[in-house]
Amino acid sequence: MTTVQEKSMKIQNNDNAKIHLRPHHILCLSLFEGKGYNEKFTENIQKILDNFQNIQIVSSADDICKSCPNNVHGECSLGEEDVRLKDRNACASLKIQPGDISVDSINLKLSMLSKMDFEKCCRTCRWYKAKVCRFENIKQL
Repeated sequence: MTTVQEKSMKIQNNDNAKIHLRPHHILCLSLFEGKGYNEKFTENIQKILDNFQNIQIVSSADDICKSCPNNVHGECSLGEEDVRLKDRNACASLKIQPGDISVDSINLKLSMLSKMDFEKCCRTCRWYKAKVCRFENIKQL
């Protein structure tokens, strides 16, 4: 039986396209453990991580949102205002803004993130509330 991780490793971004990423999804990716809403969603995140280069920070639905079952016409059915608040908090905490960003810069910003700022960004997230995501588990991308 093939695991989700093995399947997703076969997916390649051969054209080296830019990855569009909401600010708060930087934190999600740094804590990803192969869990998600469904297999399609999990495979998409793994594909993004496997090809993590040429990043552009965006202020709307991104490449992670594309396969999220809560994405309805580019907005989060769980609460678009909450998603936008997470993005604003992530921008302030990571000191980023929409536009191109390097992986090295993302990793530097993650290494400088405080636990208080992490909790400010993530406290309303269902994965944080379920104790799936913890500041201590942040890893480099």
